Amino acid sequence: ESTITSVGTGFQVERDVVFDFQGEELNAGSTASSTWYALQIYGDNDVEINNANFTRAGVYANSADVVFNSGVINHNPERTSRYIFCAQNGSTITINDGTFKNDRAKNSFFWADNNSTIIVEGGKKPAEVFAGVLI
Repeated sequence: ESTITSVGTGFQVERDVVFDFQGEELNAGSTASSTWYALQIYGDNDVEINNANFTRAGVYANSADVVFNSGVINHNPERTSRYIFCAQNGSTITINDGTFKNDRAKNSFFWADNNSTIIVEGGKKPAEVFAGVLI
């Protein structure tokens, strides 16, 4: 088992990509003075995320379509008031399955602007999927 550790964005994506993290740990995201996410996805692109294991920050989409199929996000950023999933500028984030945890009361699970959508699918009850403070 290995860990990818990065202060700042783990991956900046500007094309169609299918990620399979195979459960390996991605420990990347914001510092106390920054607003980075583990994955930052830009442009009119389709991105699929499978078998994630993010241990600091979540997913940011800007004008992109993102599908989170499976994995864990243990949201433990150094900066407060961060989101696990953030959608802007016409993005759509679809969450099919996964387990998501927040470590601080000021952190939220979702944020989307007026032109974006976050869809939560899957067969689990919200209390089984989201541990912590909802929105």
